[in-house]
Amino acid sequence: MSRFLAHAAAAALLVACAAAAAAQEALRPGPQGPAAGPFRAQEWRIPVRDADGRTTRLLEALLYRPPDEARRPLVIISHGSPRRFDERAGMRPNWAEYAAAFFAGEGYVVLVPMRRGYGRSPGEADDRAHGPCSHPDYTDAGLRAGRQLVDIVLYMREQAFVDANRIVLAGQSAGGFASLAAAGSSPAGVVAVINFAGGRGSRAANDVCGEARLVEAMGRFGNGARVPSIWLYSENDLFFRSDLARRMHAAYALGGARTTLHILGAYGSDGHGFIRRADSAAEWQPLVRAFLASLGPRAPPALPAARAAPRTQPQPPQHRVQ
Repeated sequence: MSRFLAHAAAAALLVACAAAAAAQEALRPGPQGPAAGPFRAQEWRIPVRDADGRTTRLLEALLYRPPDEARRPLVIISHGSPRRFDERAGMRPNWAEYAAAFFAGEGYVVLVPMRRGYGRSPGEADDRAHGPCSHPDYTDAGLRAGRQLVDIVLYMREQAFVDANRIVLAGQSAGGFASLAAAGSSPAGVVAVINFAGGRGSRAANDVCGEARLVEAMGRFGNGARVPSIWLYSENDLFFRSDLARRMHAAYALGGARTTLHILGAYGSDGHGFIRRADSAAEWQPLVRAFLASLGPRAPPALPAARAAPRTQPQPPQHRVQ
């Protein structure tokens, strides 16, 4: 490359970086545009602090609300993590549309955020386990992701349409793992956790780095748990086998946490992403509905016209996430 082309490329990169920074600075916390659909889906930006306590990132999120202005309990649904690093940027918060419609239909406000470095959320992803595959530090990885969820909880508690004392952390795969970690720190307002196939470290089908370390991390999160949880896994989960799910859950329960585990049936060729499949709803939704009812007074019901499934049926996950 000539010196001129090298300078031109460098200048173009600087312009692109400046444009990205300017676009981020132009954003403000809260709603970013109009709401649409029966559950008023709306893009939001949620402020979350970096570990240094000074830098604030505005994370991409989708908010779903029943069609009224009642103050309602909140469910925060957290995403998994793809095995391939380069798939993170293509992830979007509408991945949870089907599950969000279920919770909104039950009368909950639903937030689906993207953690740092995923989708359009700025910053580097900060949730990978440090250490070799034989000895990964899953506890630290979970706590780092969990801190982001705690900041999200703090921000959403301030919203006029959210019942600040009735917040449920839900998550799929790495998002379930992060939700359990966050709940272990007893954040104000959090009353329960829903763990959909939670775990970390899957690098191939039925191949998890340092399984014993993963079980150990779940035990540590359970020691701090003060709220009930429900765990749901599929019989043919190729990320976290049912026997591994049982070991993780047993370690978590040793600390005295109020928790139940359900191993669901087999779905497709890999049941890991069962909450994105229409054919799994009849199995997991009644279990979750009963769990939510056990938490106390029921959320105000959504209006009948809004209790509809998404306009398009959910498809199997495009990203193989953990």
